[in-house]
Amino acid sequence: MANEIKGGGQSQVFDYKQVDGQTADFLRRKESNMREIVGKAYTELGRELKEAQTELAKQGSKYEGVFEKWYTYLGWKKRTVYNLIDRFDLVLNLHEVSEIERIEDLPVSLTYEIAKPSAESSPEKAQAKSEVLAGNIDTLKEYRDRIAELEGRAKQAERQADIERSQRLKHVKENDLAHGEWTEFCKSVRMDVRQANKFIRVVDELSGKWSTSTTLGMEALYQIATLPPEQREAEHLPPSYT
Repeated sequence: MANEIKGGGQSQVFDYKQVDGQTADFLRRKESNMREIVGKAYTELGRELKEAQTELAKQGSKYEGVFEKWYTYLGWKKRTVYNLIDRFDLVLNLHEVSEIERIEDLPVSLTYEIAKPSAESSPEKAQAKSEVLAGNIDTLKEYRDRIAELEGRAKQAERQADIERSQRLKHVKENDLAHGEWTEFCKSVRMDVRQANKFIRVVDELSGKWSTSTTLGMEALYQIATLPPEQREAEHLPPSYT
């Protein structure tokens, strides 16, 4: 674990092998204790700020703006104050002791990030947050990388769904409908006929060349599909297409 206790630079690592085993264990316990102290201190700071904010808010407009003036007088920046309050709210809403202890042992920068209201604004972010609390993610970089990975998977799944839908539309139009029934069919499935035709155009022009690994949306693929083949393949398709 790495809380905000650093020495000699953020990337420096202390080699416990330079001391004997008993001394190494002793120093590790001291390190763990200090990290716990730091984590609890941030929690308590958040508590004091939250209680002050709540008390002033009870007075309504009478003390409007006083909270900001007060924490500014104390030398606090707005972002730090609200990071600490959000972090305290996160701890307050946890029910498992292990999760609370986990929060207090994590880098403060990571706890700020998962405490933001936006930390559950998408299924991918919510999953990454749950993995932090479960002990599977230890650093802010790992957390951000995990969100990017999950979002990439979601986009791939969306592209695959678009591909399958386009292929189904093409099949229905060419095999299951009589002349003149296409527009009514699109209405029956609540799809704009122009959009359905775009999907089919993408299938006709790019079938066998597209990849579910692309992050391009169907509108972008349609724009590519309407280009002359030599421009399409040379300038616009990702490497997996050519």
